[in-house]
Amino acid sequence: MTKQYKKFLSIIFYSLFTIHYSLAARTDDVPTTPTPAAPGPSESDTIPKLSATLRIMNKAAGKAKTITLSVGKASEYERMNILVRACRTSAPYSARDDFMFAEISKKSGNASPTIFSGWMMASDPGYNPLQDSDYDLWLIRCE
Repeated sequence: MTKQYKKFLSIIFYSLFTIHYSLAARTDDVPTTPTPAAPGPSESDTIPKLSATLRIMNKAAGKAKTITLSVGKASEYERMNILVRACRTSAPYSARDDFMFAEISKKSGNASPTIFSGWMMASDPGYNPLQDSDYDLWLIRCE
């Protein structure tokens, strides 16, 4: 190796070493508690409904399907198990919005790990979305 090349490598190594340890030493901006789940709607301002209309997109196949599921009844769609625990719509005197509490698991061999458990809003599907590499799922309305 030439002298210039050795000097170049030592500068790069020193720079990476300094950056790594300066970032590792910063712990003041790291949260110590997990972020709480999205809050659900107030029961006094909503009306319970019997079913939820969802749109599910299979990212790999590039197809989307709209399905209606009953509240309290577990359903299967491809490799997902979906259980809608509650579906509520806003009171008539306020702006229309729908809320759904769902538990979603994905079949993976013998196990079915939960990939989502929480509230979704029809008016803002990005607020608390299902984050999965194979599927997108969002609430259309409660009926």
